[in-house]
Amino acid sequence: MSRRADEYELDPDMMDPFDRVVASYLRLSTILRGVKPRSRPVIRPSSSVDLVMNALRNSYNWDTGLSSSDIAEKIGKSKSYVQKALRILVRRGTVKHERRGKYVRYYLARGEESQR
Repeated sequence: MSRRADEYELDPDMMDPFDRVVASYLRLSTILRGVKPRSRPVIRPSSSVDLVMNALRNSYNWDTGLSSSDIAEKIGKSKSYVQKALRILVRRGTVKHERRGKYVRYYLARGEESQR
């Protein structure tokens, strides 16, 4: 009758360092074979679009609109992060932008205020 590999008693003093590591790994994998990881609830981080929309919730014209720098400061993200989200929102027609000289302000398009 043959023995299974895990039934043999190995003397660690008789092994070279590599074999000791392999033996430790095999012992550990045998112990952990029946252990299942705990599942964690998936927490969806706020998307960049959601954060920017929230920052613009009371902006409907030039006077109440915000620059990309203002939005970035308000939500605590980088200006490039905000600008990417603004490009998406402008393309969708959800947000309008207006340029006056070198200044650009962003605000919600009409009709969006009723959805917020």
